Amino acid sequence: MLRNLRKIIAAIFFIGLLLLFINAFDSFEGWTRWMAKIQFVPALMSLNFIVIAILFFATLVFGRIYCSMVCPLGIFQDLLRLFKKKKKFHYTKGYPVVRYAFLIAFLAFFALGLASLIAFIDPYSIFGRWTAVGTSTGLAFNIVTIITFIIICVFGIFFGRSYCNNICPVGTILGLLSKYSLFRININATKCNGCKVCASKCKCSCINPDEHKVDMERCVACFDCIGNCKQGAISYTLRGMKPAEPTDTSRRNFVGTVGLLASSVLVAKAQNVSEAVAAVEGKSTPKRRTPLKPAGAQSLTNFSQHCTACQLCVNHCPQHVLKPSTELTSFMQVEMSYEDGYCDIDCNKCSQVCPTGAIKPITLEEKNATQIGHAVAYPEYCINNASTGRCGKCEEVCPAGAITLVEKNGKMVPSIDEEFCIGCGACEFNCNASPIKAIIIEGHEVHKEV
Repeated sequence: MLRNLRKIIAAIFFIGLLLLFINAFDSFEGWTRWMAKIQFVPALMSLNFIVIAILFFATLVFGRIYCSMVCPLGIFQDLLRLFKKKKKFHYTKGYPVVRYAFLIAFLAFFALGLASLIAFIDPYSIFGRWTAVGTSTGLAFNIVTIITFIIICVFGIFFGRSYCNNICPVGTILGLLSKYSLFRININATKCNGCKVCASKCKCSCINPDEHKVDMERCVACFDCIGNCKQGAISYTLRGMKPAEPTDTSRRNFVGTVGLLASSVLVAKAQNVSEAVAAVEGKSTPKRRTPLKPAGAQSLTNFSQHCTACQLCVNHCPQHVLKPSTELTSFMQVEMSYEDGYCDIDCNKCSQVCPTGAIKPITLEEKNATQIGHAVAYPEYCINNASTGRCGKCEEVCPAGAITLVEKNGKMVPSIDEEFCIGCGACEFNCNASPIKAIIIEGHEVHKEV
């Protein structure tokens, strides 16, 4: 019963988060957005102490149920077991030096505000990036993401929850609490016949069958050991209580099958990435002195300290202006680019879905009063200089009325009123000048109010 309950809850979270990331149904988004906000690292980055306190409390009571029921990357690794059901594990003492080294690095990155480095080991962000592969993302992003996908798949199929217990800082933090959890896996030595099936089925390799002990610091409360013990020697009970008699040990896998079908979306994206990469390689982005961040980011500093590069905003941007950065200092963190579209003044989607506080929730009115950057005109590249006609496209599409055409050397060229420009990029995207745009948007380090 416990194992089937775990599967049902895990399936709900996995499918819900997957639908949220791939932006499958707009009407469904409101039902699943909260699932992203209760993920550990997003809650930590947004300083949502209520969520963190709830997760800590739940771990102290029930153990690492977060890792087996809520974390999408953890659930994905469980689904990989369907590819190698007969794989047998054995008890190991783990690699505490490795996992604590990653934890120390994680805490150092957090203290220094290096969210771009946290993104490399945050399980939620890793899962999110998989769903963004090939969707107008750069080649470097796709390569790193696919390599990560392959590594996690190898770990999950052949080594069980090795990533969760040796690399993942969230698993290590919750493991320290789970060590003292109120409810835990208990083994009744008098009922145990020494078959060691429990240890062979434990994907965390944390059951010591010889000593009849479970390392609760690494146990993710998947309850597979209970479901596979034919002697009824294992149960999930209060600390110090004797194991109860076994209840339902059925091996129904319908939830796992549903989850596997959902996870196939990730695999399909990875398989088709070559076509998607080819589609974006031919597009060029102007070199900006200051990168552009969405309204709600407030400043480059705030954004860089909170963005974990999960790509949720990228997947939900209807205009496709949000893309992962290729710069080393902000690699995979999101920035704005206007070669595929411009930032619609009637859209604040990114601010509504960001779970980390990198993009604060703002209204449309607040967005349209925020200057994320300003347009800079280069009249020498304007097609009016090489034509007797009058283009005027930039003036026509500017929603803020910040662009007018003025005469210069007998030609009509764009002039920018920076006081009214909000940096939406409509002018840059629609500029007909080629190969160099005659007008581009420069970002602001600190957003301004117009």
